[in-house]
Amino acid sequence: MSVLTHLIAADVRRHRLLLAAWLTIVVATTIVDWARPILAADSAVGTIGILGSLLWLTQLLLMVVLVPLVVQTHPLIGSDAFWMTRPIPPGTLLESKAVLLAIVIVAAPTLAEALLMAAYFVPPAQIAAVAAQTALYQAFWTVLLMTAAALTPNLTRFALVGGGALAALALLFAGMLTISMMTMEDSPPMSGGGDTGEPTSGFVLTVFAIIAGLALLVVQYRTRSRIRSVPAGAAGLFLAFFAAPAWPWPILAPRLDVPVWVAAESTLRLSASAETVEVNEWTSPFSRRSTWSLARARVRLAGIEPKWSADVVLREAALHLDGGTTLASVGSGFQSAPPIEGSEERPTRGVLRQLLGVGRLVEPFPPGESAVVFFLRDADFRRLVPLTGTYRGRFQVRLTRHDLEATLPLQHGATHQNGAYRFVVEGVERTSASVSILARESDATSIFDRRPAPELSFYLRNRRASEAVAGFGRDPDQGFFLSGFLPFSYGGSRTSGFRARNLLIRFPPGYGDEKESFSIDDEWFEGAELVVVRAIREGSVERTLEIAGFPLRAASKSTPASAPGK
Repeated sequence: MSVLTHLIAADVRRHRLLLAAWLTIVVATTIVDWARPILAADSAVGTIGILGSLLWLTQLLLMVVLVPLVVQTHPLIGSDAFWMTRPIPPGTLLESKAVLLAIVIVAAPTLAEALLMAAYFVPPAQIAAVAAQTALYQAFWTVLLMTAAALTPNLTRFALVGGGALAALALLFAGMLTISMMTMEDSPPMSGGGDTGEPTSGFVLTVFAIIAGLALLVVQYRTRSRIRSVPAGAAGLFLAFFAAPAWPWPILAPRLDVPVWVAAESTLRLSASAETVEVNEWTSPFSRRSTWSLARARVRLAGIEPKWSADVVLREAALHLDGGTTLASVGSGFQSAPPIEGSEERPTRGVLRQLLGVGRLVEPFPPGESAVVFFLRDADFRRLVPLTGTYRGRFQVRLTRHDLEATLPLQHGATHQNGAYRFVVEGVERTSASVSILARESDATSIFDRRPAPELSFYLRNRRASEAVAGFGRDPDQGFFLSGFLPFSYGGSRTSGFRARNLLIRFPPGYGDEKESFSIDDEWFEGAELVVVRAIREGSVERTLEIAGFPLRAASKSTPASAPGK
């Protein structure tokens, strides 16, 4: 038996109870994740959700304990470690620890998740992509724990270092938040809206952080000197944080398809009337006073194809006032969905009505907001009002394509599968005027997909009545189930990875608007079916908006007005 296999076997024997507990928890967690959606109609589903959360927490704690115990079996601090008197090469010792932890901490959970995805009929290619992402995350945390363990002589010191690191991160976050709030008044207001997430930077940072940790481990194992290993790891980590934002190749950037029809100048035209311009004070929730004013206008969009909707985001604008003064404004992420020219109907509502083939669509909708077209400091605004001028703004028009994902009968067992996405109706419950559908939903996405994650919405449709009503979908025991613990957030509409859950979809009789309320009676329900609609964010184009006679009027102290129409 070689030295490497002998060291691995010795560590397995020494930590066999903890290793067995870890593997048992991994298997148990996988079984609970598999059974939880299947037991959707069972009264024990809440208990299963709580059990799943407890297993996840136990697995996390076991990992935090198991990794340092394996590494510290052969301590790397000091010169009196027992293994130093034996002919054990440092490189072989590191290799044995890495192989054992890679199999137990990285490979075992990855394999369990792959088997779980196979049980939910996820295609093999998508299983491989999600498994690679899971292995990357597990490797990150394993290397992080190994580096902390290699720099401490025992589990007590390891816990102190870990606690100190968490406290330092908390203080750093608090300091950054305090500075951000102090400087918020001097910065343009931000809405928080953004484009589709770009995971390349986070992926590069994760990979380089793993390499930096491995470099620290190699130096520490060879020299047993923190004076040498810590600078090596710190240099690698500094390089990781420098390389990630400067990485020039967007290898994981989502592929956004700009449709051919947008090339014509007659498409996606923006227009607005000067009579609709309103100026409102912007008051930050973190400040007692207003330092900015926002100008809004009821922007209209023309020349968009069927099945497509759009929202607009200001990039930059200039206002040439009659007195010869020119004001400039830059964009700050505010987005709005402008109605189609000639119609006051909410844009996505018209698209969905045509897609569903109905004359009436009842759905919840927020008040239609006017688009932000300009903003300036209150001091400049008060100095200049009242004046008029010529406005010219550059906007990004971001497109969304809507398609029918599935049409299913309202009966138990109705199933739809599209790639990794699977939807199964478990039951239908009726009240006097509403409908609830209990279903199982599973999906698998990864940062390697190179496509934006779709957003799914659910509608109850009656073709004979030419009516449809939108539903609210939620996981009924979401509060009992903790999500995965990832090293970095990769953005996007939802966290990537494998997800299997219960889904309770409610279709109420109305949404508070007397004109939109209606009852789902027996006759309507008999001809009803469930329709799933998929919306995918696609590419964007730039368009300009010009407004003659743009007024700067006294700011209103009330909440910014909303655009009329639905």
